[in-house]
Amino acid sequence: MAKVENKEDQYALCLDRNAEHFAAGQGEPLFTADGGPNEFVQGVFNTLKLYQQELALTKAMFTALAEKELIADRKFDFQINGQQRSIDGFKGVNMEKLLTLDDKTIADFVKNGTMPMIYLHLQSLSKFAFLA
Repeated sequence: MAKVENKEDQYALCLDRNAEHFAAGQGEPLFTADGGPNEFVQGVFNTLKLYQQELALTKAMFTALAEKELIADRKFDFQINGQQRSIDGFKGVNMEKLLTLDDKTIADFVKNGTMPMIYLHLQSLSKFAFLA
């Protein structure tokens, strides 16, 4: 996918015509006789378009969390066979700061879907001990 220049929220599906798996005489045509994408290509395009939309929503959510200074460096310490180990270099929501937010911000997070994502994130982090 490539963003179409000067066109907001428009993307083009790009193919390398010289790629060996696009050699002439093999497989099914990617485009119909009238030049439109076949069903497979349209499915790929729809999936990638959805991915781009989800990516934009994720970026907006993390921007909102960062503006409220809710993103913090995280570290997980654990033991394996009596040896101390740790995993670091990742980010997480600071629950203590989350609890100090004003009611309007919390309500906005609930209404725009950010709060459920925060809870899923926190639940995911709680499974680190099990994975270790």
